[in-house]
Amino acid sequence: MTKVADLVLSRPGPDPDGRAVAYSFRARELRDEGKYELSLADSDRAIALDPELAPAYVGRGLAHRSLGDFPAALAAFDRADELTDDDEWIIAERAQTLRMAGRFEEAVADFDRAIALDPTDPAFLTARAVCRQELGQYDAALADLDQAVRLDGDRLWPLVRRARLHRVMREWDKAFADLDRAALLAPDSPWVASERGDAHRLAGRYDEAVIELGRAIALQPDYSSALASRGWCRHQLGRPEEALADLDRAIELTPDYAWALVMRARVRDGLGDQEGRFEDLRRAAEVDATDGWAAGELGDAYRLAGRYDEALAAFHRALEQDPDYDHAWASLGAAHRAMKNHEEALRNLDRAVALSPDHGWAYGQRARVLLAIGRGEQALADLDRCVALESETDWARSTAIEVLVLCGRWEEASARLADAERSGAPDAELDDLRIDVHCHGGHWAEARRIAERLREAEPLSGTFQLALTVSRSEGLRAAQPLWRELARLVREDDELGEPERAQARCFVACALAEWAEADQGLAGFLAMEPGWGELAHVAAYLTAILESPDADRTRLAPRLTAVTEAREAVRARYAE
Repeated sequence: MTKVADLVLSRPGPDPDGRAVAYSFRARELRDEGKYELSLADSDRAIALDPELAPAYVGRGLAHRSLGDFPAALAAFDRADELTDDDEWIIAERAQTLRMAGRFEEAVADFDRAIALDPTDPAFLTARAVCRQELGQYDAALADLDQAVRLDGDRLWPLVRRARLHRVMREWDKAFADLDRAALLAPDSPWVASERGDAHRLAGRYDEAVIELGRAIALQPDYSSALASRGWCRHQLGRPEEALADLDRAIELTPDYAWALVMRARVRDGLGDQEGRFEDLRRAAEVDATDGWAAGELGDAYRLAGRYDEALAAFHRALEQDPDYDHAWASLGAAHRAMKNHEEALRNLDRAVALSPDHGWAYGQRARVLLAIGRGEQALADLDRCVALESETDWARSTAIEVLVLCGRWEEASARLADAERSGAPDAELDDLRIDVHCHGGHWAEARRIAERLREAEPLSGTFQLALTVSRSEGLRAAQPLWRELARLVREDDELGEPERAQARCFVACALAEWAEADQGLAGFLAMEPGWGELAHVAAYLTAILESPDADRTRLAPRLTAVTEAREAVRARYAE
């Protein structure tokens, strides 16, 4: 056809209609060859000769779309639609452009028109299903895909897209059934092999994924997405050097591959290469200007490194790209929580759970904020939500019991402790709480037994619990060797945070009647502006020391009062 078009265009003479058609045909051939700028120029020439030649506008729209200029593409398809009488293919091409531009609701409306004109085209149904899936309309999307497969069960695209939808719905058997069918239809397709590998990866079947992705790469050695996926699977299997080699190759083939850059950053993090990690994440955030995911990953890395100002900037960038990005809102809230901007943290976390009511991690972060400002009942509700969503389950159960203990609600705490034990929660999460409950009930022998067991596994925590138990049951004098041992452990523990160190300095000195040291520790602790939960813990420890048989209550009482007043001031400051 190109030769015919060239022949027509080489002839002298007017014949504008024939030349316009020839330019339009040649534009299509150039587009098929990937020469989009040249194709666009020929479409423009055709339109200049015949402003009402609809195929030329279609060619212009396809070229603009291939060049990433969606507004210009849509304008061209709009004009083509005006010039024709309900051409389903023109309507479908405009719908595809809307889909690629992320305007899924408008795309569905156009696909509705195209399908009404031709209900038997599997491509139209599959494309509409893709949009419906993006909109979270999974049942409607599945209905479209089922119909597309019924119309043509040997077409790969509907089968693979249905497998992807089943994958999102965690219906693994159905996903693999569709992928198995696709593999039978196209046993030498690298795309199908890669899709099977990705399904195994997302199902956590990393060995199977490596095999399938290896098949895809053998069929197409420059398949960058298969290389990147295999690299991540090898990382999950504890093979970081092989993972890095795959990811390096994927990025060499596709330098702006944001997902591969983020995965390589995670591998580099595991290898201790922090400079390389942040370099990859910054690059990913630069090239991924669509949904904010890469910027969110960069923000999380900054947050976990304690670089909060940079984290905030990255999260705001992510939210500029996608204002409804629930995890970015949750992580932004977590960063503000770490910076003790509690009210801002709550606003961000409220937004996250409003967008995603099943976002377990967001509930956990919000529970931490609520505890810091003394809203115990709301914190308990969020902790229960974490358990229901199976997010940080052991921590959520134990923290809920801890809140009840700090609030003096011992019967509820005991009942929840029994529930946690029946659920199989690990001893490491429950031993401190068991000791608290036994001490409150005066079951000193059982409390001491658990504290001694804990001391073997965790010397610092166990020594503290044992010192507190002995102090309450036998007196501070009897526990003095344990308190001195605890003071040594605190001094030598390089991983202990400064707030925890200051707390320990205060109550250890109180137990040893070293009042000047206790006051310095208490002043240092209060200067850190601790939250309600931290203050409540220190108040509980000082109360236990004060209630020990041989305690100097006159000296201890004002120190305890300073802590309880600070605790109540926090609650009052953030009262609703």
